[in-house]
Amino acid sequence: MNGRRTPLALLAGLVALFGAIQILALGSGAIGIALTQATASLFVLVSVLLAGLVAYRVWCEYAHAHAARSTGWDAARGPAPATAGPTPQAPQAAPAPPRPTRFSHFVALLAGAVALGWLLYAGYRLAELAYLRPTYDWDGLYYHIPAMHAWAQMGRIAWIDSIPDVPYVNFPMAIEAHTFFLQRLLQTDRLLDAGNLWYWPIGFLALVVFSRQLGARGLWPYLAGALMIGAPTLIGQSATNYIDVAFAACVMAAVGLCAVLAAERRAGLGTALAWGAAVGLVLGGKGSGIAFAPVLLLATLIGMRLRHGPQSWSRWLPRLALGGVVMLLVGAYWPLRGLLEAGNPIHPIELRIGDWIVAEGINYVVPAGTMPDWLAAHPPLLRPLVAWLQTDAPIHGFDSIGGMGYVWILAALPAILLLTVLLLARGPSATRRPFFFALALTVALLMLQPALWWARYTLWLTILGLPALAYLLQRMTSASRAPLLQLLGLLGALAIVALVVWEGQRTLAWERAHGRRDEEAGAAYHSATEMQFDRIDQEPGFDTLFAAERIARSHYVAPVTPLLFGILSQPLDRREIHVLPDAVTREQLERLRARGVRWVFWDATGGHAPPPPLRELAVADHVFLLGEEAVYRALELSEHNGAP
Repeated sequence: MNGRRTPLALLAGLVALFGAIQILALGSGAIGIALTQATASLFVLVSVLLAGLVAYRVWCEYAHAHAARSTGWDAARGPAPATAGPTPQAPQAAPAPPRPTRFSHFVALLAGAVALGWLLYAGYRLAELAYLRPTYDWDGLYYHIPAMHAWAQMGRIAWIDSIPDVPYVNFPMAIEAHTFFLQRLLQTDRLLDAGNLWYWPIGFLALVVFSRQLGARGLWPYLAGALMIGAPTLIGQSATNYIDVAFAACVMAAVGLCAVLAAERRAGLGTALAWGAAVGLVLGGKGSGIAFAPVLLLATLIGMRLRHGPQSWSRWLPRLALGGVVMLLVGAYWPLRGLLEAGNPIHPIELRIGDWIVAEGINYVVPAGTMPDWLAAHPPLLRPLVAWLQTDAPIHGFDSIGGMGYVWILAALPAILLLTVLLLARGPSATRRPFFFALALTVALLMLQPALWWARYTLWLTILGLPALAYLLQRMTSASRAPLLQLLGLLGALAIVALVVWEGQRTLAWERAHGRRDEEAGAAYHSATEMQFDRIDQEPGFDTLFAAERIARSHYVAPVTPLLFGILSQPLDRREIHVLPDAVTREQLERLRARGVRWVFWDATGGHAPPPPLRELAVADHVFLLGEEAVYRALELSEHNGAP
C-alpha cells in the first residue's frame, strides 16, 4: 500500500504547492503588495507548509484504509462490524497484481531505469539550455516576456494597461505568473525559458498515479511516467516560453485526481483539496483552461455519484465543496479579473454564443497559416491521426506536426484501443471504472481543444495512453502468461524505451544546436536580436538605444515589431517602455523627456510616419529596414531643460 499512497501523496503535495504559490502571488498583487524577494521567500515557506499538510493528509487517508483492510479497524468509524460479508460502505480490497517472474522484474527494472535516466538527463540539458540561451520563440517575445516585464515594472502581478496593442498580455497566465514568481525569488532572468520544466514532476507523478489506478504495480507505473519524454514536442518546447507542456502536466494531474475521486472509496478531504488545486491550475493555466475546468468539475461529480451512490453523498459533498473553493482560489483570479476589467471573463477572446456576441474581444480561430496545406486537405476529424503519423517530421520548438512521437503512435494509442476492447469484453472492475471514466473525460476535453492536429495542444492525452501501455505490459509479462507472450512484452518494453531515447536524442540535439555560434566550440549562443533581426543591432544608433533604461515606442505596425520589444523587455527590471499614441502631443513628449526618455522607436511600416511634434523635438533620426516591408525609425530627443 505504501507504493500506492506515496506517489498520490507526492502529487497532492506538489499541486497544492503550486496552487498555494498562485493564491499568494496573485492575491498579494490584487491588494497591492509588492512581490519582492523577501515576500516571495515568505510565500514559499507558507506554501511548503500547506503542501506538506495536504500530502500528509492524503498519506493518512490511504494508511487508514490499509489498516481497515488489514485489521478490521476503520480509523474514522472504529472497529468494523462482525458480519458475514462487507457492508456497502466497506472498502473493497484491490485485486492482487499479477506476479512477475524474476526475469521480467529485471527487464522492467532495466527499462524503467533507462527511461527515467533519460528523462533526468534530458531535463538537466534543457535546464542548462534555458540558462544559456536567450528567448528565441515568437510567442515568448511577443507577449509572454512583455507581460512579465510589465509586472516587474509594477512590482506585482496585475492587470496590464501599459501595452494596449498586445491584448494577449492579459490572457490567463498562471504559468507565466509562476515563472515570474521564481524570477522574483531567485533574482535572475536566466531561467525565464525554464517555466515548463518546473511542471515536469507534476506530469510524471500524474502518470504514475493513474497507472496505479488502472492496476499497474511495481516498476511499470514509473516506466509510464518516464515515457512522457517520448513526445518530441515536450523536449522541443520545454526550454521556451510556450506554456503548453506545463499546461498539459496540469491537465494530466487534474484527470488523474478526478479519476481517484471518482473511483476510490477511501479518498478523503486531502484528495479533494489536491483535486481542487489541480483543476484550479488548469483553470488559470491558459485560455482553454476556462473551458476545461467546468468539464473536469462536472465529470468528477458524475463519477462520484455513480461510484459512491446517493447514500454517501452527504458525506462527500462538504469535501467537494472545499475542493471547489480551492479551485476558485487558485484559478478563478484570471476570469474574474477579465470580467471586472474588460467585462469579459475570457478576455481578450470574444465571448460568443451562436451569433450573439456577449462580450467584445478577438474572434479567435487557430490561424490558418499554422496548418500545412496538405493537412488542411483532410477532414478535420482525421487531421490528428494524419499529423501523428508524421513521425519523422523535423520536430523544432514550434513545429505543428509529428510532435507526439513514435511512442504515441506505435505504442500508447494502440494500447488505448486494445485495452478498450479487452475491458469491454471482460476485465477487473477496478480497472474498468477508472479507465472508462478517464476515456470519456479525455474525449470530452479533446472536443473543446482547437487544432487537434497540433501536438502541443494535445500532449495531455498521454495521461490515458502511457498508463494503458504500462498496464498491458505488466499483464503480458506476468508469470501466469505464456512464455511467448512474456517475451513479446519484455522485448516490446525495451524497444519502446530504445525508440524514445533515440528519437528524443535527435530532438534534444537540434534544440542544443539551435542558435549556437558556429565559430565557437563552447556554449555561446547568438543573441535574440541576432536570431530574429539579422544585423539590426549594427544599425547606427542602436547601441545607444539598447543601452537606454527608458524608451518610448509607437504602436506596432509590422508583424515582427513586437519581437524587438520582447527583446527590449529583458532584463525584466531594467528598462521602462512607454507606448505613445499615434497623435502624440508635444506636452506628452515633454513629460517623457522630463522622466529621462531620450529615444523613441517608431514603426514607420506602410507610411506610418512620426507626427510633427516628435520630429520637431528629435535631434537625430535613424531610418533602417528589415526585410522587404518593415521600416523603422529611431528618433533621439533633445535633453529636457533642467533634466538631471
